[in-house]
Amino acid sequence: MNRIYIYGVVFLVIGCCVTGCKEKGPDLKPVTGTVTADGKPLIGAAVEFHSEVSSSSYGKTDENGNFTLSYATGKPGAALGKHRVAILGGSTDPSKVPSAPPADTTPTDPDREAPPVVDSPPSKTDNYNLSAEVTAAGPNHFEFKL
Repeated sequence: MNRIYIYGVVFLVIGCCVTGCKEKGPDLKPVTGTVTADGKPLIGAAVEFHSEVSSSSYGKTDENGNFTLSYATGKPGAALGKHRVAILGGSTDPSKVPSAPPADTTPTDPDREAPPVVDSPPSKTDNYNLSAEVTAAGPNHFEFKL
């Protein structure tokens, strides 16, 4: 009897380890894109993809207006499905973009949404009315022309 009990406990522990090691969360797909304003790259803009069913993903445009998203947990990509997209701040004039890297906007607590990133007062490039759909088939590269 004691031996059966010990084997049962061992199998239970192994089963919990195997199922517990599997990471939970949405299926993420890589997301990239480009943001332009008046035909010029928008530099240093915060790009936010707010999922309808999951946590959000965040990115920042580089000197060419390109961005890559990271999920709220810090993993690369965005959840599958429809997203409201917000593009905040940035400039088409490289001399008006701070040379220091922006603060990381990825929350450390995966259950907490990151606050909106606003480096400066609202500008003509701020846009909260965009949308995008991340698909399993991809490619998930989005062009936003402001």
